[in-house]
Amino acid sequence: MRHHSYASLFAFTLLTAALTGCGSDDNPVTGGGGGGTTTASATVTPSLGKVFNAGIEARCMPTGVVMGSGDTGETGSIAIALTGTCSGPVIVELVPNGSSTYFDEALGSIVALPTGTTLRAIVPSFTGSSLTVAVTPLTEIATQQALAAAGNIETAVTTAQATTANSNVVTQVLGPGVTLDILTPPTGWDASTAAGSLGTSEADRYAYYLAALARMGGTTGTPAVTVTDTLADDLADGTLSGGTNGVFTYTSGDFTTQLESAINAMASYANTELQSAVGVIAANITGFSPDNGAVDSTVTITGAGFDSDPFHMVVTFSNGVAAEIVSSSATEIVVKVPAGAVNGPITVTNTISNTTSTSTGSFTVTGGGSTPGIWTARTTPSSYVLYSIAYGSGLFVTGGYNRTILTSTDGVSWTARTAPDSNFYQINSITHDGSQFVLVGDSSSYTTIAPVIATSADGVTWTRRNWTNSGSETQLVDIAASGSRLTAVGLNGTIITSTDSGATWSSETLPSLPAGYISALNGVAGNSTTRIAVGKDSASKGVIIINSGSGWTTAATALADFIPRDVIWTGTQFVAVGDSSVNYGANSVVMTSPDGSTWTNQTIPTTAAPSGYNLSDIVWNGSKLLAVGGNDGSSRLIISSADGITWIQEHLATLTGQIALSGVAASSSLVIAVGGTRAVTSP
Repeated sequence: MRHHSYASLFAFTLLTAALTGCGSDDNPVTGGGGGGTTTASATVTPSLGKVFNAGIEARCMPTGVVMGSGDTGETGSIAIALTGTCSGPVIVELVPNGSSTYFDEALGSIVALPTGTTLRAIVPSFTGSSLTVAVTPLTEIATQQALAAAGNIETAVTTAQATTANSNVVTQVLGPGVTLDILTPPTGWDASTAAGSLGTSEADRYAYYLAALARMGGTTGTPAVTVTDTLADDLADGTLSGGTNGVFTYTSGDFTTQLESAINAMASYANTELQSAVGVIAANITGFSPDNGAVDSTVTITGAGFDSDPFHMVVTFSNGVAAEIVSSSATEIVVKVPAGAVNGPITVTNTISNTTSTSTGSFTVTGGGSTPGIWTARTTPSSYVLYSIAYGSGLFVTGGYNRTILTSTDGVSWTARTAPDSNFYQINSITHDGSQFVLVGDSSSYTTIAPVIATSADGVTWTRRNWTNSGSETQLVDIAASGSRLTAVGLNGTIITSTDSGATWSSETLPSLPAGYISALNGVAGNSTTRIAVGKDSASKGVIIINSGSGWTTAATALADFIPRDVIWTGTQFVAVGDSSVNYGANSVVMTSPDGSTWTNQTIPTTAAPSGYNLSDIVWNGSKLLAVGGNDGSSRLIISSADGITWIQEHLATLTGQIALSGVAASSSLVIAVGGTRAVTSP
């Protein structure tokens, strides 16, 4: 039989130090059964499930004379005087009252101790000057067996009957492979008992088995008391036949299975060595069926060491995508194939036993999934940071600091191109409107020269486009094409637009905010009817504004947990990406909207974007979204999603010369992301 560990109701330690002997006049009480008069001190301490404000009484069984008593009080410990001698067994009994409470291990909290609770231990003989006794559910079971053997007459219990009962109870309850002295105190169990704190000492093992018994009683009411009463009644004749009290029910055939489940349920309190010693079953996948399926189809995983509570189990498909658990038992888990699942093995983790198993076989996703690409780092001829990249007419164009412009058809070979002029420092954004490339950036003299806007039909020859700078704009940060319109946005809430392919530009009016003002716009996107711009306000809170043809209005303001840095239109929805704050170490955030008015914050698991990584740019390649960013250092991140809701990690790496990725573009067969002086491509 397998042994599980849930702290049993309560155990009391009775330690008696001899104070002295015969014939003294220190209030001696003569015990029954002959011999002289002995006075001793007994310290009674609840050591497994601390008991408060409960009485303790020690009696000489042959005579029924009380040798000492006391109350555990608020500390859960009491020193009592034991007087007299006893020629036979001594019984130590817990005596609850209306104010008694105890720490129930199954509940992990202090609860009222029912006044009818019976918890006793029998010491076969008391011949020494000190006595150590554990009073636990196992000692109560042994006590009832000894009493039954004596016809339920306490004064008739013999030393041999008590010894036999104490010796047999461990095998009867925990199985033949367990050895314990039930009268030796177990390790105390209370709110301070920490995960992994119990080892392989006998005291720790005893505590663990008692805890497992308590756990068999469930997690409501008074589980430890319930299990104690039910088992003691059943085992009074020495045979485990089955029992029930309406809450805890077992048969002789399923008791072992229930105990094994309870042992596994308490496994988090045991270290690795104790888990092995008490027979904790580690999570182990033996197979799954079917071996292929589409997203949302069900898969049945078989094995051992699982848990019947789905909340204790975690099932992930390859790439760390967690699955929804439909049902769970000790040997079988039914899950749904999650969106974002990729071909590969399945992993099961039991969070209670802290054990994990990965299948030897591979599951094949037949539809609805998303498979990470293969990403390759590429060098470029640039010595300066690259900020943006666009694709159009079979060509990728990237730009960055020091007026850098590079073109490539494959992301491997790059050619440097000449900037339109030298009156700016850096290119912040590039787009392709269907017939030409358009770039925007800063200015070398903000008061006299407008931030750069330039167009190119081939990505090679560039022409600056003039526009009137009001004097407040310092940089244009992003540009997008929607229908026949180009829209550029930037610092100080700049919004300018062109309906003649960038030849002429006009400013647009910002909407007012409930508080503060728009201090910067970082991204812009649109379709034939609606344009969206995203950025932050003067309090460094996120802002999303919308223009459906009648001027700009607010869609979302004062976003405390989202500073959007880019937005795109996929053909069916707007998707915005950015940071959780303006501070260093902010996390990745994605929001989606079907119409630009109503926005939903989507959950990005840390398996996709680790803590401290944020997003800078996003692209739709026709089948999935790809968002890029990093950790404000040398680590680059790419995540993807087929629907904007479920995200997986495509790529995570650290590379010299490649800071966080800042731009991404895609053709139907190739994706290129840039950051630092390098690029990364897929495939």
